[in-house]
Amino acid sequence: MVIAGGKSPNYMRNASEAIAAQIPDSETAVLDAQTHEVKAEVIAPVLTRALPSMTGEHKSADSALDTAGTLAP
Repeated sequence: MVIAGGKSPNYMRNASEAIAAQIPDSETAVLDAQTHEVKAEVIAPVLTRALPSMTGEHKSADSALDTAGTLAP
């Protein structure tokens, strides 16, 4: 998965799409209202969904977050 911030300059978002197009079975995620410096609480659910699929495990992003919206241990 290649991730881009929705408020990042067009060239950064275009580069993310071009990179993902070169990686087999890849996808692009654009995080609305984020720049190149993405907030941890915004990227955590995306990574939680993506990383288990790379190892063959499947876990809902919501189950990995505690009530404060941060990653649970």
